[in-house]
Amino acid sequence: DLDIPPFGGTSRTRSKFSPKAGFSLYPAAGTLIRLAYFETLRKSSFEDTLILDRTLVGGLNQRFTDLAGAEARNYGAGIDQKLFNSTYLGAEWLHRHVIESYSDIASAIDIDYDDLSLSSDTERFELINDHQDRESVRGYLYQVLTDNLVMSLEHEWSYFTHTAPDNVDYNRMSLHRSTLGARYYCPSGFFAEV
Repeated sequence: DLDIPPFGGTSRTRSKFSPKAGFSLYPAAGTLIRLAYFETLRKSSFEDTLILDRTLVGGLNQRFTDLAGAEARNYGAGIDQKLFNSTYLGAEWLHRHVIESYSDIASAIDIDYDDLSLSSDTERFELINDHQDRESVRGYLYQVLTDNLVMSLEHEWSYFTHTAPDNVDYNRMSLHRSTLGARYYCPSGFFAEV
């Protein structure tokens, strides 16, 4: 039985062992190689208000906006290079296999204008396990202009593939995002960014 749509009157609990390993290698002056493997179980949005996990593993982000309860296996690598005294260049790649479990809920409201009555019905469909492979490649260039001002140029390409295509309306999606920005660092510790 359901309470108020779209919230269900039932709850699910899931726990998972989530190993994490990260490595940082410095093969030459100004060069950093980052490697990471980590598994995650996404908490509910309410639980995310208090974060106990580190956000980076081996210099790679482990916090994503998956659905609550989503399981993910992630691995990736990055390389960062300091050029001269004020130029930083880098790239990183991350592969994620994500399983998001959800069930659709359909609500119908009927209004009978003859006797001015209102009725509603809610139906929950079967649980769907949506398997996705996600690839992400990001490159950046940071230029320190002064002690307080940094310019940045970044580009990210993401590619999503559903490995169980019967469950979804689309099988593949490719996204590109580029940003050009500037950040001013105030000596008191605050910063402003555009």
